Amino acid sequence: MRYRFLTAAILYIICLSGIKR
Repeated sequence: MRYRFLTAAILYIICLSGIKR
């Protein structure tokens, strides 16, 4: 069940990167 957390973290980072860019 750690994959779910990893996916959420990755999605969050991508969102932040997209907003920052």
